[in-house]
Amino acid sequence: MTAITPQEGIVDTGRMIRAFTKENMPSFWRYLKPLLPYILGLYALDVVVNMIFPKMEGAFGIGGLIAAYFYSCFAITWHRVVLHGPDRAEVMNPFRPEKTDLAFIGMGIGLFVAAFVLSTVSALLIFLGPVGIIVSILAIIGVIFLFAKMCFYFPAKAVKSHMSLKDSFHATKGYIIKIWTAPLVASWRVILGGFVYMIAGTAVLGTIVAMTQYSPDEPPSMMALIGAFAIQVPVLIYFQPVMYAFGIGVLSNYYQHYMQNKSA
Repeated sequence: MTAITPQEGIVDTGRMIRAFTKENMPSFWRYLKPLLPYILGLYALDVVVNMIFPKMEGAFGIGGLIAAYFYSCFAITWHRVVLHGPDRAEVMNPFRPEKTDLAFIGMGIGLFVAAFVLSTVSALLIFLGPVGIIVSILAIIGVIFLFAKMCFYFPAKAVKSHMSLKDSFHATKGYIIKIWTAPLVASWRVILGGFVYMIAGTAVLGTIVAMTQYSPDEPPSMMALIGAFAIQVPVLIYFQPVMYAFGIGVLSNYYQHYMQNKSA
């Protein structure tokens, strides 16, 4: 199997990435399965801690934050699958990360923290009235725009190429709308399926909790926490990773398109 042939159009890119992901699902599972025990175990840790300390009201989530590291390891490997082909892709070892792997993950953490802080500060502006609401919306749009401008850094690091954030800022010119919209073309069926699943699962869980919990003011019951985790498992092992694969595929596509046409 070969790597992608970069596309430029939004619809063409979305369809191509969806077809590529579907064709390479054996590789998808081969690279994801070794990481799933750690991901599920860390999320299960959150459930156990929240059951032991019910006064936390389900707020403990350190396991989920650590699990994001293993999803990042999958993201690095999948960038390589898309750009080099599944037969030539080098699997990232989560327990022996290389310098470029650490740069990928470290920059991702840094941008996430920066975006979270800026978005939180922007959200607080809502309390300043109509002007604050407008400024808040513009600030959040600005954060999304800046993140997209820096995103070529990640496929470059995944395949051990050099690209600084400054380089990415210039390289993404003309790609921003495509980077955000092509994944929707690729993933709309998965989004719809996940939406239906979550509505059905939440309805079932809500009914069970209503029958077993005496008061809505009580901390979440053990059954509620376990039920919520059970509903979350298909999201963690299928819906979320597939969405990552689509997003990574689109980002890698436009990075490769830029690299092949940058002289022009």
